[in-house]
Amino acid sequence: MPDWKNEIKRRLENLSLPPTREAAIIEELANDLDDCYAELMARGASTAEAYQQTLAELAGSEWLRHELQRGERQNQEPIALGTNWRTNMIADLWQDVRFSVRVLRKQPGFALVAIFTLALGIGANTAILSTINGFILRPLPVSRPDELFIPFWGDKNKAEVWDGLSYANYKDLREQNHSLSGMLVWSLASAGVSAAAGGDKARAEVAWGELVSANYFDVLGVKPMLGRGFLPEEERTEGTHAVVVISHDLWQRRFNGDANIVGQTIYMNGAPFTVVGVAPASFKGLKYAFRQAFWVPLMMSAQLGAGGEWATERGWAKWNALARLNPGVTLPQAAADLNRIVAALGQQYPKANAEKKIQLVAEAEGRLEEDTKAFRSKTFLALYAAGLVLLLACANVANLLLSRATSRAKEMGIRLALGAGRGRIVRQLLTESLLLSLLGGALGWVFAYGGTRLIQTATPPIPFPIDFDFSPDGFVLRWMLVVTLATSVIFGLVPALLASRPDLVAVIKDAAAGQTQRQSRWNLRSALVVTQVALSLVVLIGAGLFVRSLNNALRLELGFSTENLVTMKLNPALLAYDETAGKRFYAETLRRVTALPGVGAASLANFLPLGDSNGIVGPVTKEGESAPLPNQGINVASNWVAPSYFATVKTPLVLGRDFTERDNPDAPLVLIVNQAFARKFYDSEQQALGQRIRFFTPQAPLREIIGIAKDGLYRELNETPRPYLYLPEYTG
Repeated sequence: MPDWKNEIKRRLENLSLPPTREAAIIEELANDLDDCYAELMARGASTAEAYQQTLAELAGSEWLRHELQRGERQNQEPIALGTNWRTNMIADLWQDVRFSVRVLRKQPGFALVAIFTLALGIGANTAILSTINGFILRPLPVSRPDELFIPFWGDKNKAEVWDGLSYANYKDLREQNHSLSGMLVWSLASAGVSAAAGGDKARAEVAWGELVSANYFDVLGVKPMLGRGFLPEEERTEGTHAVVVISHDLWQRRFNGDANIVGQTIYMNGAPFTVVGVAPASFKGLKYAFRQAFWVPLMMSAQLGAGGEWATERGWAKWNALARLNPGVTLPQAAADLNRIVAALGQQYPKANAEKKIQLVAEAEGRLEEDTKAFRSKTFLALYAAGLVLLLACANVANLLLSRATSRAKEMGIRLALGAGRGRIVRQLLTESLLLSLLGGALGWVFAYGGTRLIQTATPPIPFPIDFDFSPDGFVLRWMLVVTLATSVIFGLVPALLASRPDLVAVIKDAAAGQTQRQSRWNLRSALVVTQVALSLVVLIGAGLFVRSLNNALRLELGFSTENLVTMKLNPALLAYDETAGKRFYAETLRRVTALPGVGAASLANFLPLGDSNGIVGPVTKEGESAPLPNQGINVASNWVAPSYFATVKTPLVLGRDFTERDNPDAPLVLIVNQAFARKFYDSEQQALGQRIRFFTPQAPLREIIGIAKDGLYRELNETPRPYLYLPEYTG
């Protein structure tokens, strides 16, 4: 057997190791080379071949070269005070990274599996967080969005209120408060927008926008990119200032980005409006996920179809409000200040304002009104499920690293024998884990972009300018970097600690790790497998429950049928039709559609079932009963429908009859209610039929119940049966 000790001593002489340490290393390496030489001889190699191959293995070992280089650095002169010690640390880190790259390149299969596994987990989490961010986390593109709060109005006896404000109450709140730097109101509106009154440019397109108070852009801190916002005098008298600020999208798409657009006249519902500004491209309005095309002073409401005494009627509470707090004012202080004003308004105008209150909610918390909390909990539940998937990925990669650590036990043992500290080895292994995580994170970012695009394209077609933006932004990127770094620690730390504690003698002799190490590693791998199975079961159970819920939703009794049902949205007011012309238009359209071949039934309705909204009437009063006290009556959701509506949507009438052409303004007033209404007000369908009710005021005319419709779903799939009534379209 050759004597390897002189050769090993020659290679270690530059390290200047302590004599005892050097002797131990030489002895351990000599035993290792003896084993290698004996194994080669047993395989039939000649003496010379076995000798050369043994020396080649020693000289060509990557770990030996790495430790020798490290040993050389450790024996350099100490860094003097005042020198740049960071240079040495960065050099070590750079060497760790280069070594990690070489190690991973030697095992491409392992690297690809680990990177792809991590990318799936990180990508799923990033895609879901991007979706949540697009709905309720991303702030409005306005100045200091954290100062914006939504004041909701409602009955004092309710825990939470989510109603809008009347314009008259808004003015009092705006002028009498001491805690707000500004307060605005707005409401959705639609209009037929055209570039000219006649000719080729007269073609109108349906556009959605907002009716706003004159301080709208000032409170938000949004500066139009061209022109100006609105002036205070443009909110003083109705119908006197026909001005409009158009969106960047409408400016580019309809007016070809004309730099001289400010001062030009456009037509909305046939009425001329002067363009005074163009909003910046980033600002799309306050209705979240809507892409608004214009903003018009609320004093021009009549030109955009808003009727009624909205400017003076305090019960007309349909304006959305937004307020900005003064610096240093807290939310409870602002709420107390506003409720002080509400209490005074209740005494001054008890009919509409008695027993009312204001609830202040952060803008992000109130975007979806009362549905915000439910939506937030559902979306974060999806994020928790994605987190479980990420934990599964981490456990999977940790198991791979543990298995890989067994094959690298010899490498770790010799590095420790050469003087490498345990911390140094842990740092190297964590660098490899971090590199895997960063590569997995980069691929996960690509997966996240693809996932968000897929979610965005899955948005169902609806007749509104929806503008979801689920693409990952800076907030999501920062979150993903934190997740990536955390995953590198989660799946890399324990394998690194175990791999840095091998049985040196057993490892260097090419034996397996000691029984204790084998047992501990086997226990950890077993625990990881059990964890993976448990997490997989949780995810699978959650997925099964989701599939079951989806199946239940598809089998819900909706109260109407969508089979072979086609809908379209019509609004002749966008073409400046008055009420008389509009009724003629609807009647003729309905007659022609009904006469088309293949059409079994056709009708009109103000609102579609499970649509975006419905009307509210109330308080409902039965014939012979006295009017309820203010804010004590029952309001009921409603819809205005034309004859044949129930036949068209296939909602059965369990009692009574449908509307007919004879139910016109000159005939006795009638209505149809659902089963829930009949049971709530009259205990049964039979007793409700033929009864008469009124709503709004005690002086309102009575209406006879001529039919009982089957209960259905009107706003949401998970709603419980609730009272609902139908009014004939021509008398609505």
